[in-house]
Amino acid sequence: MKEWMDDNKNSVFPSINEYPVGIIENMERAGYQYPIIKEYLIKKIKGWSVMEFFYKIGAKKVALYAVTELGDILIQDLEMQKTKLEVLVLCDKNYYKYPNGIHGIPVIGIDRLADWYQAEKLDKIVVCSVFYSNEIIRDLLKKGIAAEDIITAADIILS
Repeated sequence: MKEWMDDNKNSVFPSINEYPVGIIENMERAGYQYPIIKEYLIKKIKGWSVMEFFYKIGAKKVALYAVTELGDILIQDLEMQKTKLEVLVLCDKNYYKYPNGIHGIPVIGIDRLADWYQAEKLDKIVVCSVFYSNEIIRDLLKKGIAAEDIITAADIILS
């Protein structure tokens, strides 16, 4: 094995250790998101509206958890439709990186999100991360969010 590694030192393909920190994780995350975003686009072309899902479940006030490309797509789609559904708040582990919010929506941490939920300011929480959805759902459940009030963006698009 060592001989093979020595012989291939000049390979045009970088070794796993030569990638910048986080690039492998980003490529893997993109691999998870791609089929969902592709399905979203196919449904949009056929005339589907993300609001159809929210109408079916009767949600009017939601929070999006995880600042992601998928969440950005959902926000912009909802803004274009001028619906009665309100995205009241975004939640992210790194909320402090967004002091001015995103698209005019404040970004808060999970503790404040749990407070908003307990105060009945939210109907549903939409998990917009595909890669970390299980971890996020577990954290939300630990904070007292009811399982039936947690939806993943993938569930919305793939339903």
